[in-house]
Amino acid sequence: MMEQIARALVEVAQTKHEIPVVMRDLLRVHEAMAIVPHSLSDLQEMAVPLEQRQTALQQALTRRVHPFVLHTLLILQRERLLIKLEAFVQLALRLAAQQAKHHIIYITTTRALVEKDRDALVRVLRKVLGGTHELYERVDARILGGLILETNDQRFDASTRGKLEQLKASLYAAA
Repeated sequence: MMEQIARALVEVAQTKHEIPVVMRDLLRVHEAMAIVPHSLSDLQEMAVPLEQRQTALQQALTRRVHPFVLHTLLILQRERLLIKLEAFVQLALRLAAQQAKHHIIYITTTRALVEKDRDALVRVLRKVLGGTHELYERVDARILGGLILETNDQRFDASTRGKLEQLKASLYAAA
């Protein structure tokens, strides 16, 4: 059931050329729910009538997220699948990448990228991956230098820390 709902969301968003906005909003809802973990269980509380729970969800998200996302969340809630939002989001992102060539890309660097570097990186990603992209930047001094790119189920680690860990593993393997 969850896969059918995710597939329908991706298909309608792709048909209406709304994939980037819909995936971004779905991710934003997921991140907001992760900050307040009990919110998902509250929205699924069976002691509260479904109509009241759906009204609460609509009031919280109307005009804040794309209507496709809101409608999908209401369906998940009705089907008692909202509690599995994390799995649903991952499934929808994977389907968006496969069916619509939409990629959510996380870039981790030791400092914020300047516009020139970001633009160059986007050009390379567009050429390599094709399709549309949603870029999220993270700054993490622990990687020491370089960058880490993550998209869907792929990870490219060109960080100094990653290279040092590879060197350490090869030294231990040789010993």
